[in-house]
Amino acid sequence: MFNYNRKVNKIIVEQAPAPGIAPTQITSYNKSTGLSMLKLSSTQSRSDTVDTSIISIAEDGKNYERIRDFVPVKTIPQGTVRDYYRISLVCPGSGIPDGKERLLMFSTKALLAGDHPLEGMMNWTLWYQVSFDGGRTIAYEKQVIQKGEVYNAMHSLEGVNTGKNAVMLGDHTELACITKFQSDPFENNKIILGVQISNTDENGNYYNPGSGFTYTYCALL
Repeated sequence: MFNYNRKVNKIIVEQAPAPGIAPTQITSYNKSTGLSMLKLSSTQSRSDTVDTSIISIAEDGKNYERIRDFVPVKTIPQGTVRDYYRISLVCPGSGIPDGKERLLMFSTKALLAGDHPLEGMMNWTLWYQVSFDGGRTIAYEKQVIQKGEVYNAMHSLEGVNTGKNAVMLGDHTELACITKFQSDPFENNKIILGVQISNTDENGNYYNPGSGFTYTYCALL
């Protein structure tokens, strides 16, 4: 029933550029048909901090072409802007009124005055980029903001107030999906995305009740 002689091969896909620098890779399909894949190669020198990111695309699913640098770090007079690409989602044209397939690329972004990872727990915001060519170019970028007059860039979701707490994609396992086969047809072709939201106390200030580096609860958008 089982082949116990099967061997497991180890292949290095991304060499660490230097001691103490951790390389990571994320790959995902970037089109609804075919073998084309998008790859994000990143380096990290400390916890919860991405230093470099490179986006590549393989039309055949194997041979990657470097497309562009996804700049995760930008220094401005107010502090450091950090932008971490996390996941992507292919939206087939069949489920969209204009019929145009698009790739949504989700990222977590914040302005950190002192550039400390824990500052992000009070400042991370959620963004998405839209591409009509599988991630080769970006048509536009927008912040995820809940519908309603009371919501804005600083108060993007119910229970989220930038400067007090944050919404983020903490891990690459928080994958987006599109609803199908719903009993109500109007509930089809809607995007569901799992996110993490940091906690606040009774005064609305950031609160970490656990003993870990961070503490969040999960929500579905």
